[in-house]
Amino acid sequence: MLNVPYRGALPALNDLIAGHVDIFFDTATTSTPLFRGGQLKILAVGSTKRITALAEVPTMEEAGLPGFRSVTWFAMAAPPGTPAALVTKINRDTVDILKDRDVSDKLHTLALDPGATTPEETAHFFADELKLWGNVIQEAHITVQ
Repeated sequence: MLNVPYRGALPALNDLIAGHVDIFFDTATTSTPLFRGGQLKILAVGSTKRITALAEVPTMEEAGLPGFRSVTWFAMAAPPGTPAALVTKINRDTVDILKDRDVSDKLHTLALDPGATTPEETAHFFADELKLWGNVIQEAHITVQ
């Protein structure tokens, strides 16, 4: 593969749809409407399990690339020293909102599957991501430019 740098997803998607590039790694949120509209084909998703909004699309592992994981995620953060009771309350309220049927349904229409985890589970996820991408950076000899 040849890396073709773009200044954002829109120019890359335009070139993909026009046939100027053969493949593009994108977020499901951006690509799902184009997929549903028949403008592009989603070959696989980078998560370890299928995305609710794209249940018919296999994971990269199911498509033949074992161990592949690349996901877009969002997290809430607070300053160091935030009282534990406040962190617990914010987390509980946020999880309750994400589990609300209307909110969950809306997120699924955007091809987003909310994680709604505890601070401890989130810290474990961060550690896993740091290890995964640290290894990728090291093995590919990626440096800051």
